[in-house]
Amino acid sequence: MAVDFIFPNWGVDDEAGQVVRWLKTEGESVDKGDPIVEIESAKVIAEVSSPASGILARIVVPEGGYSKAGDLLAVITPVSSYSGQKKSDHSKSPPFEPSTLRLAEAYGIDIRSITRSTNTELVGPDEIGELIDNSSSNQDVRRVPIVGIRKTISDRLYKSLTSTAQVTINTEADATESEILRQKLISDWRSQRIRPMALALLIKASAKALVENPRFNATISGDEIQLHKQVNIGFAVAIESGLVVPVVVDANLKPLIEISREVKELAIKAPRNLLKPAEMAHGTFTITSMGAYEVDAFTPIINPPQVAILGTGRLVEKPVVHKSEITKRLMVTLSLTFDHRAVDGAPAGAFLKAIKQNIEEPSSLAN
Repeated sequence: MAVDFIFPNWGVDDEAGQVVRWLKTEGESVDKGDPIVEIESAKVIAEVSSPASGILARIVVPEGGYSKAGDLLAVITPVSSYSGQKKSDHSKSPPFEPSTLRLAEAYGIDIRSITRSTNTELVGPDEIGELIDNSSSNQDVRRVPIVGIRKTISDRLYKSLTSTAQVTINTEADATESEILRQKLISDWRSQRIRPMALALLIKASAKALVENPRFNATISGDEIQLHKQVNIGFAVAIESGLVVPVVVDANLKPLIEISREVKELAIKAPRNLLKPAEMAHGTFTITSMGAYEVDAFTPIINPPQVAILGTGRLVEKPVVHKSEITKRLMVTLSLTFDHRAVDGAPAGAFLKAIKQNIEEPSSLAN
C-alpha cells in the first residue's frame, strides 16, 4: 500500500514552508527514517525523514515549491508494487546549498535553470554570481521578493499588528545588583565552564513574574484565552536572513545555571540554521532585546498567539537617586507590549513592576 508523505506539523502556528531540496529522486529506494527532503519552515531549515520504506514513486511539491502542514509532498510505494522507472539524474536540478536558493530568489534568478557537468556537488553562491551580475546590470531598481524566513516574519508580524489590540508600557529598572550577581557567578561557575548571561537572568526574572501573574503566560485562540501551566520563554535571535525565537521550556522550574547553558546552546545553533522546529515551538512569552545596538527603548511586537512580549534596551550608567543620594547606577529600560483583548493596563503595570523588582532584587534568581 502506498504511503502519503505529508508536510509535518511541528507544533508551530501558521505552519508553512518551502521545499529547499529533495535528497532523493523519483524512483529511488528509501528506508524508513532516511532524510529525504529539506524544508525551510517556521524560520528554520530542517531535514524530514521518510515515514516508510519503499520507492519514492512521485514528488508532488518540487524544489522551491511552497506547502503547509498536512499537504501532500510525495508518495512512497512498496518495492513490490512499484512499476515506474527511476528518472535520469539529468532530469533533476543540481543540488544546491539552502543559502544559495535564498540568494537566487532575492535576485529573481531561477536556480533550477543552472546546469553543470556533475550532480555530485552542491551549487554554491559562486555558481550564480555571474547570473546575479548579469541580472543586476542596467537596472536602477533591484526588486527583492519577500520569500523564505523574511516572508514568515512579514506574515506573522503583519497578522500580529492587524489582529490584536497592542499597547506598550515602559519603565526603568536598576540592574546594578543583577550585574553584581552576574559578576559573582562568573567566578562561582568557572569550574563548570558556564558563563552567566544577562539574558538568562532576565528570563529567570520574567519566569518568576509570570508565575505570579499567570494572565501573561497565555495565548489567544479564537474567542478563548488559554492560560498555560508551563512557562516557556522564547528569546529573539537575529540571524543573517531574519529573526528566530528559540524557546526555554519550563523556565520557572530550571535553575539559573541550566537556563544559561540552554540559552548559550540555542544562541549558537540559531545563526547556523541548526535549530530544530521543536526548539522554537510552544512558547508562552517572548523576550527581545536591542541593547547590543545601543538602543534604549523601542516598541516590541507581540509574537502571536501570545498575549505579551518584553523588550529590553541597553544597560547604561546613569546618575540616579539611590538611598537618598545621587549616585551612578546601571539602568535598563523595559518595554512591555500586551494584547488589550486579553489583559488590561493595571495588571500589565503590576506584571512589569514584578519583573522590575526581580531585576533590582535578584538574590532569589541565582537558584
